[in-house]
Amino acid sequence: MLEFRKLLDIWTSNSWLCSHDFKCDDQIIEESIRVFQSDYSRWYPNDRTINVYNIQYTPQLIAMLLYRISRNVYLSNLKSNVYGEFMGGVKDAYSLLARHIGQIELFYSADIGEGLRINHGVGTVVGARCKIGKIV
Repeated sequence: MLEFRKLLDIWTSNSWLCSHDFKCDDQIIEESIRVFQSDYSRWYPNDRTINVYNIQYTPQLIAMLLYRISRNVYLSNLKSNVYGEFMGGVKDAYSLLARHIGQIELFYSADIGEGLRINHGVGTVVGARCKIGKIV
């Protein structure tokens, strides 16, 4: 978990989005990583655990991880609305960061199943009301 937090800090602090708020609960990050494991496994099927080094050099995986985080922030807002506008900005910040680094727009309200692999993602857009199944 700490390794992922460090990676997220590097991405956010070195981005033009560095003034945005990226704070969210560890539980959201942990759940995002759990779901992301199946996306990662589509690229690296022999890795038993997620290798942060591999993520850094696969922009499609960066976009997927950041989508998973923004999606979970979005879903936590729908369930409890405890974060109000605070977390509303966070989901947008992660979504923008995914678009900036990965060059893929995966809107947080799109319902993307586990195990998505995007081979040539530059310019790919998955809109707000899209639904994509598992292992695609």
